[in-house]
Amino acid sequence: MYAAVSATDILSALKTSLSAFVAVGFAVAFALFAVGVIKVIHNSGDETAITAGKKQVLWGVVGLFLIASVWGIVWVVQVLMFGSGSTAADAECQSTYIEVGGTTFTGKVCP
Repeated sequence: MYAAVSATDILSALKTSLSAFVAVGFAVAFALFAVGVIKVIHNSGDETAITAGKKQVLWGVVGLFLIASVWGIVWVVQVLMFGSGSTAADAECQSTYIEVGGTTFTGKVCP
């Protein structure tokens, strides 16, 4: 009646959701940083505007750091759970290689 859901399916869905969160969070933090820099440059004579711009730049950098930290934690958990592959589906893939002109190229063949 119900489909069996494995832990790897749940973790893969969680990773996909976190990937979207990280992408949006990175875009927002970068925009905050960029707008702050523009405020500082544009309002070079107004000390209160410069202070506000510097705060915005600081919070943009903090946001970028936090998003990068979240992404790093996701990567560490992923490696600990699934090994060096990027997803649970990669565990089913077979490594392959091809030699062209003395150079070896490696890759994975997935079902």
